[in-house]
Parts: sequence; C-alpha cells; structure tokens
Amino acid sequence: MAGKKLFAPSLVLALSAGAAGAWEFAYGPPSILDEGARRVSPVLSCPPGGGYVAVGTTGVFSADPDVYLVRTDNSGARVWEFAYDVNAAGLVNQGVAVAETPGGFAILSNSFDSTGVWFPAITLVDCDGGHLLTQAYGHPGRHLMGRDLIRAANGDLAVAGLSAAIVGAAEDAFLMRTDPAGLLLWNKIYDAGGQEAFNALIEARPLPVQVVGDLVAVGRYQPPSGSRQGLVARVDPNGGATAPGPWCMVHHGLTVSNDVYNSVAQITGPPSEFLFAGTTTGPGWGDDIWVARGNPCAGFAASRIGDPPPAATSEQGFDIREVQVPGPGAPAGSMVIAGARMAGVSTHAALVFVSTGAVLVPLGGKLFGDFAAGSEVFRSLAENPAGAPQPPGFILAGLTRTDWAPAGDPQDLYLVHFDPDPGAPSCHDEWLPAHEPGSLPTAGLGLLPWFPVVEGPIPTWVTDLSEEHPICP
Repeated sequence: MAGKKLFAPSLVLALSAGAAGAWEFAYGPPSILDEGARRVSPVLSCPPGGGYVAVGTTGVFSADPDVYLVRTDNSGARVWEFAYDVNAAGLVNQGVAVAETPGGFAILSNSFDSTGVWFPAITLVDCDGGHLLTQAYGHPGRHLMGRDLIRAANGDLAVAGLSAAIVGAAEDAFLMRTDPAGLLLWNKIYDAGGQEAFNALIEARPLPVQVVGDLVAVGRYQPPSGSRQGLVARVDPNGGATAPGPWCMVHHGLTVSNDVYNSVAQITGPPSEFLFAGTTTGPGWGDDIWVARGNPCAGFAASRIGDPPPAATSEQGFDIREVQVPGPGAPAGSMVIAGARMAGVSTHAALVFVSTGAVLVPLGGKLFGDFAAGSEVFRSLAENPAGAPQPPGFILAGLTRTDWAPAGDPQDLYLVHFDPDPGAPSCHDEWLPAHEPGSLPTAGLGLLPWFPVVEGPIPTWVTDLSEEHPICP
C-alpha cells in the first residue's frame, strides 16, 4: 500500500504525506469516544485563511458527551479543538453539522432536556472557537432532532431533521429556517401518513423569478405497510409549495428493498438536476450504495453500487458531491461519494467516483483506514474550491476505531485529505466496485405516486444556554 505509514500514539495522531498530497489525522482526547459528523469544510473566510473545520461528538453516550469542533491547518495539524456543553446540565449533546459564517462558524447539535426529550440547538462561535451564543428550539410534547444544517446564500441558516412522538413510533420530517443570529423565521413539519425523516438538505440555485433559492431535502419514508423508501422534497424558501413552481414531496424505491437517502447535491448543469446518495438494503445484496441523478419532482437514473454476491461485503453511502475541479481520476461532471465498506469484521472508509451519464457507472473506488486492525467510516466530504488557499483535493471526515490510537482510546474523529492526482502520495487502497443500473427507480420504473406536502407550524421556544472548555491547549 504505497505511501502508508504508521506512527507513534499521541493525543493527535497523524499519517501525512504533505499538504499537497494525502494525509490522515485522528483527533480526540484519550479514553473516550470521538467521531465526526456532517459538513466538514475548507475554511475560506476566517483568518488566517485556509485549513479545515469538522464537527462531531466527544464523550461516552452514558456519561455527558459534548459537541466537538476541530479546526486544522492545510496539513491537518490542529489549530484548536473545543468541546461545547450545550445544555450546561451534564446531559447528552451530539454535534451534527457545521457551516462557516462571516465571523466564525454555526454548529447544529442535538441535546436532551431535563425530562429526557431531544431538542436541537444552533451554536455560533467565532473564528477562534470562542462561544458567541446558543439558540435552542423545541416542539413541546415531542422529540425534535436536527440532521443537517446549511448557510443559505442570504446568510440565513436552515435545518432539516425529524419530529417524533415521545410515546409511540410516529415520526414526521421537519424543516426550520432562522436568521443569521439563529432567531427563528419559520418551522414546519411534513407528514405523508407514514414515518418520515429528513437526513440532509441543500439550497437550490434561485429560479429566474427568485432572489432566494428553494430548499431540497432528502431522507426516508416508511409507509404504513411495505418497504422503506427514499424521500425527496423540494419546497420554496419559506418551506411551502406556492404554485406555480417545481415543488413536490415524493418517495420511491423498490418493493423488495429498504432504501434511504443520506445526501443531496445540485449539479452545475440543468437547474432541475440533482445528485442523491444513500443506502439500499435488499435480498441477495445486503447493503449497497444507492446513487441517483435526476429531477426531484420527476424521474431518476440510478445504480446500486457494491461488491456483487457472493462477496460478503456491505457498502453504505453518506455524502455526495459533483466534482468541481476536474483532474486525473476525477473527470468533470463526475460525482464523488463518501461512505464505508465492511468486509468481514473490518470496516474501511470508502470514496467512490461515479460517472453521470445515462448509466451511473463507478469509475473507481478508494479504501482508507488501518488495514491491520481498524474500523473507519466517512460521514462527510467537501472539495477544495479552485483558487482556495487549500491544495487541490477532497477533505473527508468520520470516525476511526483503530490500533493507531493509544491503549484504552476506543474511537477518534477521523480526517483525511485525498488528492486525486495519480502522481500524489497516497494513503489508500484501490477498489473497483461493481454496479447494477436500473435496479432502482427511473422515470418509468418503481416511482411511486407523489404525495402532497403537508405542513404545520411547530411551537418553539428559543433559549440562550451554553458552556465551553478547551479539550487541548
């Protein structure tokens, strides 16, 4: 495995081949669980410029875990790390997503309240990780959990997630929009008569008649009977469906499989075209990556990607992007998916490049991690923009359970920089998965009837509450 090297255990573990090539870092204090979540990102505006920011969770679930934020330089070396105790009450906090703002970063987290009910919060910190404010949001009598956060082009913050009954299994998808300071603008639930949840969202490019773009959210839909389906919704900037417009809420999947979308991205071509990634679970193939391209309100081209039977592997897709800076191994117009591949008792973080033609064909795959005795997963990815202070390539975040870490340190936040240039030093193994086109719905196959958007306001309280402390000097 060219370029791979091990290293002595330390608080921050590094496996590096230079800022312009490939590197891997594990972050987190010893003896506790740490992991990365959504929206790892290159830092573009915070001084001194460059580097990356990743959010996650630090601590054991049963013993007061906290939101965990890490900023690095271009080579992955730690600039600072902080843990944020959002509810300041010794209860559970989980870091979910992060977005850069003009003066720092916005963090989405989920926490328990004193009665054991989940609620989301948005925490604003400055470019040095210093706490500015935290706004908490709730749905009285129900759990409310955020799954993704974005910063819209006008500076607003938008959140996607789910609202769940405290007693029973009823779940509805929800969207929420705030101003740049986290003050609530609107929040709505979306109920199709089954169990719904949003896992990710983006802001679409504005239509010709719009100043602000629509929101496109994806997740899962469990009908009252039958298999779980992928869920896609496109709503206007206020969370509704004002006619006329390309707004809809649809679910689709095969009757023999359970499917879920975990990520969505808009392509740079036709404004109605989007990319979707998730996981499909079905008889004969177990878990495979599910990738699709199409109009949320119409049909899709799709492929199931993974090792074919009888290989006893499991593949999952968690994040997707269109390649913006083409190069060898990453042609213009292709898509890149971050996830995981499990083979036997080991799980490797996976990166897959896929064409976006009429048939979605894997162009190649990369596997990362401690191949001796590790378990790694990628949860999110981002590409360094052209002209940015970061070197060309992709930044990926997730978790690692590995013998790289000191004894007694079970899990760390995992950060990888990958340069697709074949001449760059590498920290990965090659992998070429198989695919099965047409096994998932297209415009004429398996697309179930649309259901209308059902929305309603969620009663919400907003509270300032937070503590913070540095994990490392």
